[in-house]
Amino acid sequence: MTEQYRWKQCPENLLCTFAMYDRNLVPKRVETLREGEVFAFPPAVEKAVFLAPVMVEGFGGAYLIADNEGKGYAPDGIERDFLYEGTKSRIKQVCDYGGKIRADWGFLPKETEKRVERAKELLSQNHKKALREILWAGEELVLFEARARIARRGRRDNFCFGGCMKGFTDGGAQWRETFGKVFGHGVIPLHWGCLEPEKGTDHYDLVYDMLDWCKSRGMTVRGHALVWFCGFWEGQSWMKDFTFAEVKEAVVRRAEKLMKARPNGFDYVDINEPLQNNPYNFTLEEFFDISKAVYKVVKKNSPKTKIMVNFCNEWQEKCSFDHNKFEENIRNRQKLGLPGYAPEREYIWSVDDFLEKCRKEGLKVDALGLQCHDFPYELFGMRTLLELWHRKWGLPIHLTEVSAPSSMKQTPFSMRGRPAPVKAYWHRPWDEQLQARWYLDFETLFYSLDYVECSVEWSLSDCPTQWADYLEGHVNEMFRLQAYCYDGLLDYTNRPKPAYEALRGLAAEWGLKTGEK
Repeated sequence: MTEQYRWKQCPENLLCTFAMYDRNLVPKRVETLREGEVFAFPPAVEKAVFLAPVMVEGFGGAYLIADNEGKGYAPDGIERDFLYEGTKSRIKQVCDYGGKIRADWGFLPKETEKRVERAKELLSQNHKKALREILWAGEELVLFEARARIARRGRRDNFCFGGCMKGFTDGGAQWRETFGKVFGHGVIPLHWGCLEPEKGTDHYDLVYDMLDWCKSRGMTVRGHALVWFCGFWEGQSWMKDFTFAEVKEAVVRRAEKLMKARPNGFDYVDINEPLQNNPYNFTLEEFFDISKAVYKVVKKNSPKTKIMVNFCNEWQEKCSFDHNKFEENIRNRQKLGLPGYAPEREYIWSVDDFLEKCRKEGLKVDALGLQCHDFPYELFGMRTLLELWHRKWGLPIHLTEVSAPSSMKQTPFSMRGRPAPVKAYWHRPWDEQLQARWYLDFETLFYSLDYVECSVEWSLSDCPTQWADYLEGHVNEMFRLQAYCYDGLLDYTNRPKPAYEALRGLAAEWGLKTGEK
């Protein structure tokens, strides 16, 4: 039993997940064992840190990091209670953050100070209540600091709201007018399964229509994505049986087509989810080889276009924990309406591995994209996550697929699991007013951080008639639907929800660039 890390399972563990990291929060891929209600991990590092998503009554969902108050854990074989250890660690993390705020601003909000003291007192008596208090305290501190930073700094001219443009083709004039009133940045989907759904077909004219419309309104544009391999966009299309050489040739050909057609038209293009979606089971070297070839095409034909590495699973717990190994984990994901994880060979390489290889081989990455749509999110954890990635790589950050739902119900339409109802909540079950509050608070955090340059809202409308009619009956017609139920800023009749009006208000208050004429 010694020379192991051992964690007792708890009902609050949202996905039956424990992820293991070193003290710098770099994930460690290890063979996890299940012994009854205990998860055991081998001693891959001298001192380890662990993470799990939890649901806390009276607060909602959060990613909780147990780091032994910053010291890390030794593989001593002791069976530990994750919720207690995570609460103890979060109290230390919030206290350290509060000390920094006090040094910067001279004081803390009195009610928040009281919450922190209550959490400390409750830790030994009822650590679940202590966790609830310290989670609320963290939320309050983040908002306090964000608002104070904005008030001290004033407006900034290098931030805007962005939106996904997949509704552009079928949405008509109303869709475009609504889009332009809030967003100053457009994200154009470049997925193979939509632009070339059948071999020999070509729908790139839709891309150029979107690009030209954005540019006519002074908006910046990102092409999403020049490099990406998804289990259904590519994995179930005419490309599914391609060899590595055939995939590389096709990806490079497409990059050349786009970059030559509109030199410097795209402000950004991204390399998406590097080895997080991997239907071809490419090695790191193979994926990097394709990325490097595309990078050269961009730099040759569209030298002003910047390169982003965009990724989901921002805490990278998939790199550490084999989610397909335990039936309970699979059942929990099904209950939450989340997609199943991919085969074991996927997710072996972390984003850190890919970025380090880019740095060593001279591929200049201009920005990181964090997707922000796999719940749960809470303000203190989100700020920790943003600070972590910026500290590691010193790059500007875009929040690239931001969404929050306005209901926890299933939509009247669905296709192959999309959209899925959201089960994890933030503070209370989702409704339209809470969705608006979420956007107000999280966008305030994003805007307060000078290295965050854009927040892209991923679903403008709940309406499923998006993209174009040529996809009807195709396996990739599901792309017409958003990932999560009711996460649009407009309802399914395209009526603006309170969240849309909240973003319009923030854009006006902060003087943000939009595409409105």
